Amino acid sequence: MRYGSYASFNPSGNDHLMLISFGWQKLGFKLLVERLLALGYPEQLEEFEYDPTFPIRGLWFDTTFGNLLKVDAYGNILVCVHGFEFLKP
Repeated sequence: MRYGSYASFNPSGNDHLMLISFGWQKLGFKLLVERLLALGYPEQLEEFEYDPTFPIRGLWFDTTFGNLLKVDAYGNILVCVHGFEFLKP
């Protein structure tokens, strides 16, 4: 099996590894955008393209403040995004 066209994905937070092709990831992104548009989100969502390098291990969504955090194994914040603005940690 060639792993070059697959990405690792760990939805449960444990050490199990799932392999999902980039095609499936792109389809999931497209379906999510369609669903958000159906719920009344702005039409500008259609302008976004799927970036397979963005969803990676160590992402946390802060529901209190609406921040997306990329952290390392020790809990250090490496990247912080609020909306579409990248903040300095």
